Amino acid sequence: MPSLFEKWQPIVGVHADEIRVKKMHTRWGSCNTRAKRIWLSVYLPAYPIECTEYVIVHELCHLHHANHSLAFWQTVASAMPDYRQWHNILAGKTGQLD
Repeated sequence: MPSLFEKWQPIVGVHADEIRVKKMHTRWGSCNTRAKRIWLSVYLPAYPIECTEYVIVHELCHLHHANHSLAFWQTVASAMPDYRQWHNILAGKTGQLD
């Protein structure tokens, strides 16, 4: 996983100070913007690696925008143009992002 953060941090333009993994039953990742700490779900490896990359990008983008505003999603799309595909897999959807 450190190599994935090494790959995506320069692309997103931000650095997480701490990365942790834990059992999360209602989300794939979370971000503490003050501590620059990102948590990832232990269940992500059950999905394609691109899903983990999407969650990493998503959480890193929260270090720029601590919400799900249009600017946040534009930052995600700029870093990972095909993010909707991976988001939808994790959401159990085949359609567009809600």
